[in-house]
Formats: sequence, C-alpha cells, structure tokens
Amino acid sequence: MKLFVIFVILVMFAAPSYAATKCTDADIIRTDLTAKYNEFLVRSIMLPDVSILEVYASNNRLTWSIIVVDPSEEMACMVDYGGGQNALTAAIDEYLGPPT
Repeated sequence: MKLFVIFVILVMFAAPSYAATKCTDADIIRTDLTAKYNEFLVRSIMLPDVSILEVYASNNRLTWSIIVVDPSEEMACMVDYGGGQNALTAAIDEYLGPPT
C-alpha cells in the first residue's frame, strides 16, 4: 500500500491536478468510464510496485482515460484523460517510457 501511495503522489505532479485527485473504489471508476463515456479497457499493465495501470478508450479513441489500481485495496485513481490517439500514445509513453 505504501508503494501505491508513493506512486500516486508522484503521478500527481505529472498529471493534471483534476485527474490526480479522483480516487475511489475501482469498480465505480470502471463503471463510470463505460456508462458515461463509452470507454472500455484496451490495455492493462502491471507496474513495478504491483499496482496496475489501466487504459480505457472509446472505440474511435475520441476519448480515453488512464487509471492506476491498487489491487489489494481495490482503489483506483484517475491519473490522466484526454482525446485522440496521438495524445493517448503520448500519455502512455509519459507513464511507461517510449517503447524500446
């Protein structure tokens, strides 16, 4: 849990402040992304601290969201959101580094 908290604090400085403050039950965020924004899980990545980075996007990538989930607590924080494939690729690269 400590590593997850540290990760979220670090992400807060890299992501828009609105996004970094949106933490709640993971199922609530997942349901809202699907129901309100028609976004679905397109990528799930295990991070070194055992949290999970989940990428949600609409079918045409007009909107997307990135959340970080602490599986032990089933809590999630919205860390980034936006629109367009290029912006999504840039956001993923920001958190994970560009592909090698």
